[in-house]
Amino acid sequence: MLTADSRYDSLLAGGEIIMAALITHDHLKEIVTAGQIVIGGDPTAVEGIKYDFRLGSKFLKASLERPVAYNDLHGTETLKAKIEPGEVVFVMSEERLKLPMDMFVFLVPKRKISHDGIAIMGGLCVDPGYDGHCLLVYTIFLQVHSSLSQVVS
Repeated sequence: MLTADSRYDSLLAGGEIIMAALITHDHLKEIVTAGQIVIGGDPTAVEGIKYDFRLGSKFLKASLERPVAYNDLHGTETLKAKIEPGEVVFVMSEERLKLPMDMFVFLVPKRKISHDGIAIMGGLCVDPGYDGHCLLVYTIFLQVHSSLSQVVS
């Protein structure tokens, strides 16, 4: 039986090239349920060919000087967790990825996030063989008193 690593080694040695394929809803749900590839995932977060990653509790921003879990902040430290316009924050996903050597993941920001004035910056392609949490880089791009929506009558 060929493993992901042996197929990769075969390709390096001039072996057969295997065409890319999408993982469809049923297969993706099986993978998440079994705890393969998306570790700690929620099967209800599978929709079509996508998985909706959840924001974890750990984040990093300059004013805190270290990665922290929001629930571990006390007193005035909670005030430092407020994200100001233009500030960059690194947030880890709740789930962990464990990708085989023949798979990559492309992360696509949810449209609602941008509607709320938050931009995701860089790092949206996860390489084959990656093992770890997704680290997303967010910034608030709206200024105070910016209009987020309108009512049409």
